[in-house]
Amino acid sequence: MSAGVSESSFAFETVDPPGTGVPPHVHPTQDEHIYVLEGVFTLYLDGEWTTAGPGDTVLMPRDRPHAYYNRSENPTRGLFWVSPAGRLAELFDTLHNLEDPAEVVRLSATCDVQFLPPGTVEGA
Repeated sequence: MSAGVSESSFAFETVDPPGTGVPPHVHPTQDEHIYVLEGVFTLYLDGEWTTAGPGDTVLMPRDRPHAYYNRSENPTRGLFWVSPAGRLAELFDTLHNLEDPAEVVRLSATCDVQFLPPGTVEGA
C-alpha cells in the first residue's frame, strides 16, 4: 500500500484480492472517498448495495455506515482518501498483520472508526 498523509487528508491505494473487503463501519469525523482504478467494488452505503468500476468516484460521508468488498474473481485496485486525516494512518500502522477481529474492532474504535456488529447489515 502506498500512502500520503497530511493534517487535512490521508490517501492510500489498495489492491484487494477476490473475496476481501472491509465490513460495515462508520467514520464519525471523516468523509471517505474511493476512486476505482481497476475491477469492480461492491459497496454498501445508506442501506443500499451498489457497484463501482474503473473511473467511478464514490463518496461515503461521515456518520453513514458503509462497506466495500471485492466479490469478483479478479483483484480490485482503488485510490481511497479520508478528510480530515484523523488517526487513520496511525490505525493502519497498528493493524498491520493483526489477525484477531475483536482486537481490530477495539483498536479501530480508539481511532474513530466504529464497526457495526456482525449481522447488522444484510448481505455483508
